[in-house]
Amino acid sequence: ILTPTSVVLSAGAEQGVRDGMEFVIYELSDVVRDPETGESLGQIELHKGRVRVHHVQPRMALATVVPRFLGTPTMDHILK
Repeated sequence: ILTPTSVVLSAGAEQGVRDGMEFVIYELSDVVRDPETGESLGQIELHKGRVRVHHVQPRMALATVVPRFLGTPTMDHILK
């Protein structure tokens, strides 16, 4: 994280990253276990945001947070 709205991605042109690509940022929850058996059911992907790449280098890229849309979408929002 460079700033609250800018991050460095550990993938770049060599991995196929291009300007304008968007990526979802998430973190993994603690392991979720079956309450009866205790068996691990896995982890939940907790969505943290979305970023758009604006500068690509061979092995890394810079990306900026895409603002979240708040409210009810209208046709104006869908068409833009």
